[in-house]
Amino acid sequence: MQYQKETLIILFWAAFSVLKGQDIDSLKQLLLIQKEDTNKVITYRMLSGLLDLQNPKEAVSYAQAGIALSKKLGFDKGTAGCLLNCASNFNSLELLDSALVYINEAILYAQKVGDPNRLALAFLNRADIYMQKQELQKSLTDCNTALKYADEANNDDRRARILQTIGSVYFYQEQYEKALEYYEKALKFYQTLDNKRMVAIINNNKGNIYKQIGQLEKAEASFFDAINVAEALQDNVNLFMYHFNLTDVYLELGNFGKAETHALKAMQYAVDQDITSQIAAAGEAIARVSLRQGQLQKAISFGENSLKLAKENEDFNTIVNVSDILSEAYEKTGNTVDALQMLKLNKTYNDSILRLQFNEDISAMQAKFDVDTKDREIKILEQEGIIKEEKLSRQRLSFVLLAFLTLAAILAFVFYIYRLRLKKKLEQLELRNKIAADLHDEVGSSLSSIHLLSAMASKQESSPTNKKLLDIMNVNAKETVDKMSDIVWLIKPSEKEGENLRSRIERFAMELSEATGINLTLQLDPLEHTKLNQEQRSNIYLIMKEALNNAAKYANAQNIKVSVTDDNKYLKINILDDGTGFDLGSFVPGNGVKNMENRTKELGGIFQIHTKSNQGCSIEFSIPKNKK
Repeated sequence: MQYQKETLIILFWAAFSVLKGQDIDSLKQLLLIQKEDTNKVITYRMLSGLLDLQNPKEAVSYAQAGIALSKKLGFDKGTAGCLLNCASNFNSLELLDSALVYINEAILYAQKVGDPNRLALAFLNRADIYMQKQELQKSLTDCNTALKYADEANNDDRRARILQTIGSVYFYQEQYEKALEYYEKALKFYQTLDNKRMVAIINNNKGNIYKQIGQLEKAEASFFDAINVAEALQDNVNLFMYHFNLTDVYLELGNFGKAETHALKAMQYAVDQDITSQIAAAGEAIARVSLRQGQLQKAISFGENSLKLAKENEDFNTIVNVSDILSEAYEKTGNTVDALQMLKLNKTYNDSILRLQFNEDISAMQAKFDVDTKDREIKILEQEGIIKEEKLSRQRLSFVLLAFLTLAAILAFVFYIYRLRLKKKLEQLELRNKIAADLHDEVGSSLSSIHLLSAMASKQESSPTNKKLLDIMNVNAKETVDKMSDIVWLIKPSEKEGENLRSRIERFAMELSEATGINLTLQLDPLEHTKLNQEQRSNIYLIMKEALNNAAKYANAQNIKVSVTDDNKYLKINILDDGTGFDLGSFVPGNGVKNMENRTKELGGIFQIHTKSNQGCSIEFSIPKNKK
């Protein structure tokens, strides 16, 4: 004996049931003043949803009015919503074949609208109808389709309800392990969404499974979990169901005291809600517990009241169950006449149930044609959707291919430009090497010969004038050789520019020191670790060479200090001498100083002179390292 209708029918508008009657009345008044437009369709849809649990027959009339108006307006979204509600209304009336006709049409319109959320809900509701009709494979197929749309919409609530329905399908198939697996998956989603009402319902479903497989302690724990949550929510409708199911567990355990306690609690919730079907079911449970305890008069009292309510509601299953209890109770009290009457009543209603089942089977066969027709229409639309999706896929593939070809063309062009620039640089490099080689081999050898011959001639006896001329030739040839050597070094690239620059400056400085007797101090270490391009290397060397020459020739310096520092951003070079210095205010720079300033500017740097008369001179220039 279990009461789980609430756990099987998943209605998307269930949340609206908490609204008060005046909200429904307000919507009815709104209908009277609304124009025949889409807003009125929405009002029809809301009324059909709100009235579903209170008066599903009236709800159907509003849903059908909304369907007619939305079709007239061409409002497909409204048509889909009203059809979905109408199917749910017929579901509540337990007219499953009518519900199936409307839900099939709702799916057609939902596919027109293309809303994955609505499609997930429509297929889920149809899965629920198939489950109630015991067409369980169709129910699972629709659940899988609904889950696909729920994933597309990324809707966790839809996912949870679909997984819950799959669990119920497996429950009906008596595949209890799979049912528990899907209930657990649904439970995790509901816990994440903090949907406590559904958490309680899932725990109730788990309790029913544990009861079926004989794990009564686990069933007891699951029903109590459901009760604790429902009491916190004051969910009185579902509290009836949870206590009712727990009564069954205690009957199985033989704990009649607890069984009676929970049956009485179920009765109280049913009375508070004034739901006669629940009052009849609770009365049946109390009568059964009383009979098991040997409290025959109590069993008869509650049984007779339950039988009366069941007859009023035409609840054949309850009539059969209660008549069986009363037959046994009357027999034990010695009232064989009433016991026989209850047996006859039991048989009559058992036969009625069989006839009803037969009639339902006939109705199902009559409705099957309509259902199959709608299914074919749905399959056609689904096939059209697949074809459309394939076209879109081909278009996307073409776009991706075009984008790839465009990108490849751009990369090829960029690579071509890079190759041209690289080729140009290699040609320049080859020219520089050739010029350097020619200067070294041709001009250098000639100047060296002049220098050698003039040196030899100057050692031979001759007139003072000739010797002076030869000495001048010797000096000029040597200077020319040195300058030519500098030019070759400057234009010929090297893998270690900084290291070669340092050695070049050191060699020039040492020669200058030997020729003039000036004491030189060099601190050039940072040059070795600095990456320099040809322009930087050339200008730095020429600036330092000019500064050292000026200090040696014009400053009468005894000591010269050259230092290089690196602060990561700038390379700073300072040439400091202790010579005569000069007054900057009256100083007129010559070509040498101007050249040093211009070379520093070419490198994006800063050139400064600090000096006073008889206080030496400091020439400082800073070169940015990142200039390429």
